[in-house]
Amino acid sequence: MKSRTLLIIIAFMVVLLLLVGSFSIGMFVGGVFARDDTPVAEAVPQILPQATTGDSNTNTSETDDMDILFGPFWQAWELVHDQFVDQPVDNITLMRGAI
Repeated sequence: MKSRTLLIIIAFMVVLLLLVGSFSIGMFVGGVFARDDTPVAEAVPQILPQATTGDSNTNTSETDDMDILFGPFWQAWELVHDQFVDQPVDNITLMRGAI
């Protein structure tokens, strides 16, 4: 009886030691191979049009870029409206799902 209790305690301590050890190793490796602390806004290229003044040619170019970027979105939107089983599709729910 006493040896069984001792065995359970030793097994618990070994499992606890393995958990603490693996956590410590993970923290160490995470610290060594830390990611760059560049804010996301600076790391991601600016693809949305910025407010510009003056040249209307730049505005047209940005509008064309937006049409290209959102082309797959509008294709999926139309497919859902045309082929989704539960008709009619609720646009608000569809928009929230897309977001």
